[in-house]
Amino acid sequence: MRKLLLFLLFCFTSFLASAQCATATNSISDTINSNNGQRGQMFNIVALTDITIHCFSPELYTGVLGTYSIYYRNGSHVGHESTPASWTFIDSVQNLTGTLNVGTLIPIDVNRPILAGDTISFYITCRGTTPSYGGIRYYGTSAATAGPLNSDWMVDANMKLLVGIGKDYPFGTNFITRKYLGQVHYSLGISPLPLNFISFKAEKEADYHLLKWTTEDEINTSHFEIEKSQDGNTFEAIGEIKAVGSYNGQMNYEFLDNSLTKGRNYYRLTCYDLDGKQNRSEVISIYTESTENVLVFPNPFTTELTIQMDNYEQAFMLYDAYGQLLQKSENTPQYLDLTHFNAGIYFLKIGKKRLQVVKE
Repeated sequence: MRKLLLFLLFCFTSFLASAQCATATNSISDTINSNNGQRGQMFNIVALTDITIHCFSPELYTGVLGTYSIYYRNGSHVGHESTPASWTFIDSVQNLTGTLNVGTLIPIDVNRPILAGDTISFYITCRGTTPSYGGIRYYGTSAATAGPLNSDWMVDANMKLLVGIGKDYPFGTNFITRKYLGQVHYSLGISPLPLNFISFKAEKEADYHLLKWTTEDEINTSHFEIEKSQDGNTFEAIGEIKAVGSYNGQMNYEFLDNSLTKGRNYYRLTCYDLDGKQNRSEVISIYTESTENVLVFPNPFTTELTIQMDNYEQAFMLYDAYGQLLQKSENTPQYLDLTHFNAGIYFLKIGKKRLQVVKE
């Protein structure tokens, strides 16, 4: 039962950035003077009681601005150091620089629960172009100074952080062994989450991507923000879907992305609840060939929609969420005034393209 609880809490969930790391009530730290550095670090954390890891304040390079990213995986990093598929990307933050021998907060609330006796590994790394790419300082140039890999380093009554490794970016050369320097911010117990993401997938249709996801046991959920990226790291919001609110059981959702870009498209979801908490799904991706884009904005909208495309001489149809035809014309209009329509989901069919919009 405890393992099942851990799976449900871990599965595709994460709080977003919180510069104050307000949910953390405890910390463990060691800020001895560093004697080395690298683009990133991997290390294991073992829970001695039920805890939730929230934020990290490592010793960062000084005098340069870097973009720092955090990944995690259930279990040890050993054997997975150079396998990106074994890790889940949490988030990244730009323009951070450090102070010598002082921990600098990375404002990403990772919200990783760990049941007593279990292990989770973290990878904190910095990306960018030289010379301003940043990095993480640590202690140890060899096992003689840092200690054996996975030996105890920071320990308190609730958790222990083990000796890890330095890493070149991204998932590059291993530098064994290194001691993490800085703080780990955490809270006691397992934080309840507004929902569990059961699945999230993308399907390629004629001229759009159909995103489908399933949740379970939603509690006070408000809405989902759909985010898209071309590199898997930097995401932008492309739409919203209203959540059911509270529901004991599984709920299915869909969203159409018609603004396709040639190459690999990455997607993730952020769920907002009524209390301000934010959960994040896993990152998924799908590849698409070149296609003619039809841009419809804003989405969601309140009164009017703008349609941008190269050829407006295409049949146009507007449907409601139940498939009832509301409008039809031989040519596609550039603007749609839907002021008197009810709030909800609508579908536009433009030629062979099918688009989804949401009226607030």
